[in-house]
Amino acid sequence: MSITKTDFMRGMQCRKMLWLDKHKPRLRIIPPEVQERLDAGNDFGDRAMAMFGPYEEMTVYLPGRHVPDTKAMIARTQEHLEKGTEVICEAAFSNYNNYCAADILRKTDDGYDMYEVKSAPRVYEQHIKDAGFQYYIINRCKVPIGRIYIVTHGPDDEHPFAVTDVTEQAKGYANWVNQNIWALNRMQKQPDEVETEPGEQCEKPYRCWYYEYCHPAENTENTQAEEVPIGRIYIVTHGPDDEHPFAVTDVTEQAKGYANWVNQNIWALNRMQKQPDEVETEPGEQCEKPYRCWYYEYCHPAENTENTQAEEVK
Repeated sequence: MSITKTDFMRGMQCRKMLWLDKHKPRLRIIPPEVQERLDAGNDFGDRAMAMFGPYEEMTVYLPGRHVPDTKAMIARTQEHLEKGTEVICEAAFSNYNNYCAADILRKTDDGYDMYEVKSAPRVYEQHIKDAGFQYYIINRCKVPIGRIYIVTHGPDDEHPFAVTDVTEQAKGYANWVNQNIWALNRMQKQPDEVETEPGEQCEKPYRCWYYEYCHPAENTENTQAEEVPIGRIYIVTHGPDDEHPFAVTDVTEQAKGYANWVNQNIWALNRMQKQPDEVETEPGEQCEKPYRCWYYEYCHPAENTENTQAEEVK
């Protein structure tokens, strides 16, 4: 396992948060309003790429998946560094498998300046720590970084970006990163769940996505206040004849047992259905089990063409 910028910042907020990310990510619950902020941040970052004019973006995805191909991104970044590309976006670097992708690198006479883009009204200390992590990785890759800037929202549409120089503060965090990154790397690999007492780190600087998991009593109280108590659960199916048209089967234990399964999947499905890019899934038995998919012909175009040709010949 490696440590990315996101891993590091989450691990520094709470060790257990990082461990859960690696071992029990199904337990995370990302509220819709948080996901909206994350999506808005991505949109702002995309717009900021062009703030200096033409640019080259390093993002590469794994075939058929909306997952970054980090190895390809690192190789592509190296090619553009060697070519002296003026503006490189999502520039990817790795040092001992620890990874970062800088939002914007802008060429200077002595190397590159780095710009970290944040969808926020002003610069927060957390943003500077983010930039400090990236500087630590890039500096170890022997790429000279001059000034470091945080890009936040500007005052209006005519001035959409505000740029703040945080060079001294960000570079000053390099030792802090070095003092913690290796311990986090070892910790995330351990098989036993990290035990951490709930505290202010559960909500600062951001509310943890595992809050409900680590606060079960509080969660139960809130849930009970909102729940309608359900006793038994039944399935009603066809009866044997017209005189007994309904058959009633008690499925209480089985149905209630699926509650955790629903919780583990409902939030991920919610996020997935909002993404603009089509989800890529290999055809398989899920196409017909437990029911034949209504999009079967769309996902099996070759098979559909063969059937059509056979009918035309007839």
